[in-house]
Amino acid sequence: MKRVFTIGNFRFTAITSRLIRIEYSDKKVFENHKSQVVINREPIDCECNFHERDDIVEITTSHLKLIHTKNINKLCKESLSISLNVNGEMVSWNPTIRDNANLKGTTRTLDNTNGEELELESGLLSKNGWYILNDSKSLVFNSSGWLQPRKHPDNVDWYFFGYGHDYKNALLDYTHIAGKIPIPPKYAFGYWWSRYWNYSDTELRELVNDFNKYDIPIDVLIIDMDWHKTYGLGKHSKNYAPDGSLVGWTGYTWNNDLFPEPKQLLDYLHKKGLKVALNLHPASGIAPMEKCYDAFKAEYECCDRTKYIPYRMADENWKDIYFKHVIKPLETEGVDFWWLDWQQFPTSKVIEGLNNTWWLNHVFFTEMEKSGKRPLLFHRWGGMGNHRYQVGFSGDTRASWESLQYQPYFTATASNVGYGYWSHDLGGHFPNGEDTNPELYLRWVQFGIVSPIVRTHCTKAANIERRFWKFLSHFECFKQAIHLRYILIPYIYNNAKLAHDSGISICRPMYYEHPDDDMAYEYKNQYYFGNDMIASPIVSPLDNKTQLAEKSTWLPDGEWFDWSSGKSISGNRVYTDNYSIDEIPLFIKAGSIIPVNNKIANTANIGRDIKFFIIPGESGETELYEDDGFTTDYLKGVYSKTSLKGTRESNKYTLEISNEIGSATDENSVRDISIEFINSFKPVSITLTPDKEFEVQYNPKSLSVTISFEKTASETINLVVEFPETETKLLNSVKRQFNRFNYACEKLKYEVARDDWSGTIPDSVNRFQQTLQRVEYNPLSAIEELSDLTNKHKAIIKDLYKHPSLNKEFFAWFELFTTCEE
Repeated sequence: MKRVFTIGNFRFTAITSRLIRIEYSDKKVFENHKSQVVINREPIDCECNFHERDDIVEITTSHLKLIHTKNINKLCKESLSISLNVNGEMVSWNPTIRDNANLKGTTRTLDNTNGEELELESGLLSKNGWYILNDSKSLVFNSSGWLQPRKHPDNVDWYFFGYGHDYKNALLDYTHIAGKIPIPPKYAFGYWWSRYWNYSDTELRELVNDFNKYDIPIDVLIIDMDWHKTYGLGKHSKNYAPDGSLVGWTGYTWNNDLFPEPKQLLDYLHKKGLKVALNLHPASGIAPMEKCYDAFKAEYECCDRTKYIPYRMADENWKDIYFKHVIKPLETEGVDFWWLDWQQFPTSKVIEGLNNTWWLNHVFFTEMEKSGKRPLLFHRWGGMGNHRYQVGFSGDTRASWESLQYQPYFTATASNVGYGYWSHDLGGHFPNGEDTNPELYLRWVQFGIVSPIVRTHCTKAANIERRFWKFLSHFECFKQAIHLRYILIPYIYNNAKLAHDSGISICRPMYYEHPDDDMAYEYKNQYYFGNDMIASPIVSPLDNKTQLAEKSTWLPDGEWFDWSSGKSISGNRVYTDNYSIDEIPLFIKAGSIIPVNNKIANTANIGRDIKFFIIPGESGETELYEDDGFTTDYLKGVYSKTSLKGTRESNKYTLEISNEIGSATDENSVRDISIEFINSFKPVSITLTPDKEFEVQYNPKSLSVTISFEKTASETINLVVEFPETETKLLNSVKRQFNRFNYACEKLKYEVARDDWSGTIPDSVNRFQQTLQRVEYNPLSAIEELSDLTNKHKAIIKDLYKHPSLNKEFFAWFELFTTCEE
């Protein structure tokens, strides 16, 4: 079926049913080379009809109708229009209509911002239901893969996306023409440590040992610019390189006073399971004092021996020499990837109009692809098409609540241009006039747990601290948050594959799923975190009196499970709750099956064993995606998948786990499977088909049941679990109830002891606090013990009201903090 139509000075290409390329050329010469943004124009098989009558040409697909008037030989509303259905209403577009309802995309950096709302670039999605991608000014690739200007720069090269409110299909179409979102290596989803600091070899070893000592998993260590010689760089520097940067800002020679044997340090870090990145500021070129200077100059004659070799990455010969003599030797020593911290002149001095950030990202990523290992970059946004080169560095923000409040919206909205892997300086980069606020830092890290990349960072300032164990009162909360991230990595990795296949990023705005609901646009600081969760990070401080933070979340229609409280909630409403310092508002679709890890030190220790959380609800299903995590073999189809489907009828739950399929599957391999039922009583009966041994663990502290067994890859397993015939609503908020009660009881004991060293607290308090311990000793008592908690709590409050050592202020706090709705 014909899809490309040349009519006079116009050329139209129906690429998909929702996407038409529109070209206009005075010379009737059109562009066929790949561009910076569009690298594939191959039409997808879909219905496309061409009709011509008199001077009118019609090109129709199942979603669009393009009308062109042949005798009007210019791009105007009289010559061209496209009609489409937007939410049940026919809409007509022409070249004079401007998009006034664009939902925005992203921007290059958050440098020096303090939470103010920025003017983001336009994104692919608009409430108008259409978008024009103007590719007229982007450069194109020649046959050897190098950029060059367009031969006819005055041509018009537009891509009309007409999707109505089917936003997800717009992103799918975009990644069809602009390239897939690559899956980062699995280690990228672990915790990254970064700090602008004059670290030495010894200090970094001690730092890594501290992470192990304090049981904080870590995967990535970034060494900022002081890894290389900086030649006295500082506040009072007056020595400038030819590009205007201070001497020492750019560097490629290890500072052997700090790092006597760099390769030995890198080998040590690799043995600890870490990946290492170094910071680069390439703008000054190659200085004469650099170790690599002579080898570079021998192949690139451009200046005398005493002068800098200027930065010319857009010169193909310069690029080849740069990677041969500068980058590859460092990678051979053990550098795993690079932080491309480009902050200098925006456009190339070699190719006019070339964005330096965009090109730097492209070149480094494509060079890494040649190595066979899965590429990973850490860099700034360079514009459309940069979604092909993850991960983004959002820049140097102020450490303030205002900065934190902006980042959830900023992160999710970037998915509108496919840029789904923003990494923020968790905690903020610059101090905001005060020492580190541990509460603000913790809430930032908690946001990071439910964002694409978890990386703490800050500048070289004496009043900023980022080591979790330096905040004794908050340390356990930091540790709990990082461990939650590692638990969720299989779920996150599943959604990374979804982003690759569909263009739908891990963090995406609510309107992707609910385009016709105004609330989806109004609640900007929450977002879908993968397919099955809604994250609604806390971005404001605790109330001084209650020690709780209020947060309102719009929950769409359906049933949801609040991970923090253990409460099942009906949606189609704005849900307001109060959260303690250790809680992250994370709402999971009822019945979801969530693939998770057991406790691990880092992703290098992930084995074949796997766990699945069964979230309270009627039914659910998922597909576990697995590949090797570090090569590009997944692009060749080398991976495996396992499907799970669960159904709940009354008190009986049935789970089917399929055999593994895919070219990476070894049919004879055996793995340990754990199925953890969240918010459950101990089962009455368990049946496995085929019949095999299994282990059951009931954990009253987490109110969960875990069933473990071995599974061969070729097997299909059916698990049937029967629970006691009782209302599971008995468990609503029980998790939160006892977490808060234990915390408050510790304060209560101190409060009583403050007034009376021999004073005691009521037995009703002790009895209530030991509820879960009694259940652990006698699991069959769970239903009785957990029934009527509200009245049991009211009795405690009455007893405490009479206590002679409690002042009214403390009593009021205790009552409010420990009262949890069932």
